[in-house]
Amino acid sequence: MSYLRKHLMANEQLIAESQLHWSVFFKPAFYSILLMVYTYYRPLQFPAIIDQVGMAFVGITWLLAIVNYLTTEFAISKARILMKYGFIQIRASDMLTSRIESVQLQQSMLGSLLGYGAVIVSGTGGDKMVFVQMNDPNNFRQAILAISEKKSS
Repeated sequence: MSYLRKHLMANEQLIAESQLHWSVFFKPAFYSILLMVYTYYRPLQFPAIIDQVGMAFVGITWLLAIVNYLTTEFAISKARILMKYGFIQIRASDMLTSRIESVQLQQSMLGSLLGYGAVIVSGTGGDKMVFVQMNDPNNFRQAILAISEKKSS
C-alpha cells in the first residue's frame, strides 16, 4: 500500500494518481554510456582506480534514480492534492482543492513526445506545489481542474 493511501483522511478516496516518468533514468544511462566509452578508449597507463571510482559513481546514480522513481507519489482526492518524495527522509505536501487558484502545465518538446512534464499548482496565500517529471501531466492537470471546478460551482 502506498504512503499516500495510508495517510488519507476518513472517507477520503483518491481520484487520480501518478508517479515519476521513466525519463528519470536518462542521466544514469548517459553516465553509463560515458563510462563504457571511456573504459573502451582509455589509455592503458591510467590506473584501474579511475575505472572503479567511475563504476561506483554510475552505480550510485542508478541507485538514487531507482529509489527516487519508486518512492515518489502524486495523487488527487476530492478534498486535496497530495505529493510525497523520499524514502528515508520523507517530504510530503498537500493542498486543499478549495484553495487552488491556478494550474499550469510545462512540457518541453521531448516531454511532449515522451509524455512527461511538470504541473504547477498555485494556491491562495502564495502556496505552490510543483510536480516535476510527472508521467502524463496533462491528465493530472485535467483531474485537478475538474475537481476545482466542481468545488467552485
